[in-house]
Amino acid sequence: MLEAADYLLESGNADAAALLYQKGGHLAKALEMALSSGLYDVLDSIAEAIDQDANPGLMARCAEAFISAGHHAKAVQLLVRARQPERALDLLLNHDVPLTDELAEALTPEKKPDNADSRSAVLMRIAQAAKRQGMYHLACKKYTQAGDRLKAMRALVKSGDTEKIVFFAGVSKQREVYIMAANYLRTLDWRANPDYLKNILNFYTKAGAADSLAGFYLGCAQMEIDEYKAYDKALQVWQHHHTCISSSTAWLPGLGTACAVWCVPRLDCCLLPCCHGAIACLK
Repeated sequence: MLEAADYLLESGNADAAALLYQKGGHLAKALEMALSSGLYDVLDSIAEAIDQDANPGLMARCAEAFISAGHHAKAVQLLVRARQPERALDLLLNHDVPLTDELAEALTPEKKPDNADSRSAVLMRIAQAAKRQGMYHLACKKYTQAGDRLKAMRALVKSGDTEKIVFFAGVSKQREVYIMAANYLRTLDWRANPDYLKNILNFYTKAGAADSLAGFYLGCAQMEIDEYKAYDKALQVWQHHHTCISSSTAWLPGLGTACAVWCVPRLDCCLLPCCHGAIACLK
């Protein structure tokens, strides 16, 4: 086989000669021929045949050749196999190489007792790449592994996956994550979906976000008045949640005026201390 390869090389058939050298186990010779002749299809075949454990240096040389040729996606894969994940990640980020779940896992450093900080830094970079490419679930996963649940939730919100957003907020048990989840649910048709409404109230309550909760109640009541003319229902919302409203400072003046407009002819019906001043002004 080697004699045949030598003959083909002398005859000017470098492509076929390189393949024969590869099949004969002379990978270094085949690689040199492929590199010198720019035979990237052959080079790809050689790279697949290289034992990454036995020849990481040879694999790295293949990767450099693909980088020089502008074949960055292939180069990233080869650098990972050549045990150069940092270089592979740099190349991926600098040239917008498409990221996959499998590649993300290959780029993720093994968890060790002494590499927590460096591992988190790499995970953050992988997450940023995933988010930039619209892979929001993968970004959420990598941000979470890096310990940044706020960025993880921001990525998940961009996905619009309501079920996973609600689940992630529930397992994270962080104030800011609860608030982000509730804010997201408020952008949906929560009036038609009791589960959305339940989760909004639950998340704001768990976050201790009295102002946000109070603002949501005001929005509910105002919508009942503006869109449905349901004054009784609006008043029930205000009355039922007067404790929350009293503890909030973000919007009491507006609430007082709005409530008073409806309560003036019903002075005995309103339980909200926030509207008493407005009633007095309107009388």
